[in-house]
Amino acid sequence: MTRALLFFYSIAAALAYVRNVTPGGIPLARRDASNIQFQVGPSVRAGALNADGFPVITAASDPAAALAAAAATWSGVPGSIVRFAPLQPALYENDPRDARQTITAADTPETRSLVGPYLAVTVWSYTDDGAMLDADVILNPALTEGANHVAFSTDHSPGTYDLESVVTHEFGHALGANHSGILSASMFQGTLEFSSFTTPAEATAQGTLSADDVAFLVAAYPAASAAPAFGRIAGTVRFDSGAPVRGALVTAVDADAGVAVGALAGLADGSYTISGIPPGRYQLYAQPLDGPVVPGSLGLASGSVDGGFRTTFFGGNGAPASLSVGAGGAAAADIVVDSAPSTMHIDRLGTAPVGGSEWAWASLKAIVSGGACDVLVWVRGIDSGLDPDQVRLLGPGVTLRPGSLRLQPDAAINGVVPLRMTVDVAPRDTRAQVSLAVVNGADAAANSAGLVLLPAPAP
Repeated sequence: MTRALLFFYSIAAALAYVRNVTPGGIPLARRDASNIQFQVGPSVRAGALNADGFPVITAASDPAAALAAAAATWSGVPGSIVRFAPLQPALYENDPRDARQTITAADTPETRSLVGPYLAVTVWSYTDDGAMLDADVILNPALTEGANHVAFSTDHSPGTYDLESVVTHEFGHALGANHSGILSASMFQGTLEFSSFTTPAEATAQGTLSADDVAFLVAAYPAASAAPAFGRIAGTVRFDSGAPVRGALVTAVDADAGVAVGALAGLADGSYTISGIPPGRYQLYAQPLDGPVVPGSLGLASGSVDGGFRTTFFGGNGAPASLSVGAGGAAAADIVVDSAPSTMHIDRLGTAPVGGSEWAWASLKAIVSGGACDVLVWVRGIDSGLDPDQVRLLGPGVTLRPGSLRLQPDAAINGVVPLRMTVDVAPRDTRAQVSLAVVNGADAAANSAGLVLLPAPAP
């Protein structure tokens, strides 16, 4: 039997990253993974207008280069067999049953109905054994925010979305990936637009694969070299009563390497497996799906997961344990969460120049290494300043400047006053992720890799 569905239909729990599955629980996978052929519909061109006369892609953009770059991003990852063939032009638009992968921005009533308010969707067809037969990427030709029409671009035009980042994300869905709980992963559910509050690095972040995205590739489409090169962590998430925690987000962070990989605890038994992670030393924590990733972000009904528990580190919030994972090795970590209701939650992160009066917040913020900046953290449940030891910056070469932690009442959002701190970042020549946790007694809140460290500029 063949079925068709949108990317957010269903998921496989208990795995590193999150995969889409058939109704019978079989993960979806491509049989043509080593030679995936996508075609580009005639509607995907610079200066294309929708039915209302508004641009779908800005006239100064280069969509062909952007789509080719998105395909190249998923191809050639060490440890994976995934390869995209060179994109080909198509004389037609998409058909979810023609077994031909197409990228389209055609403005039709059907397209508008499918994409709704989303930037783009990926529509699949597959067999009951999980074999993906077709995957069409549909870009929204009539996206609006408020009263304003919004276009795609490759030229960083203000008020547009980066075409390469959006298509890179959708190609992940075409490979069978669902959304990620890692905020700086390509498969995170949201994308930032170019604006005066967003840097180009932040607006294009999803055009780069994170360790979480690579873990999906290595586990779903492994090359022969994968098994001896990557490690695995497995365990369960349980309440202190012994009952399993259904649908907890589990994050493994190697602070020294700037790596964060996520998993979702099983909906039946609370078990999880994080495969395809680089060798290193990891801290783990489990947190509820209470935002920014919520059950609906992963195609789950809210009643199918457990909430209300406290974000809890492996080994306890007071003194978290570290876990060594070797190349080709496996480690075990059972997390027992505090079932008391949590009063804490990190709503958002922001950055600002050191001591500056201007600041900006978003789901993801980028910091150029080799300097310093102020980080703002809007944490619900904090009524007074914390001791610096209660703020954990889990990233390489990132240190909290002594005496800089304070509250900033004039930056309150929805009544939540942010913590503000100055961080010094050692120079580095590769990209890295930083997770942040705030601990208050037995309670805690975490932000999973919402900060990205960028290479230091050349002298």
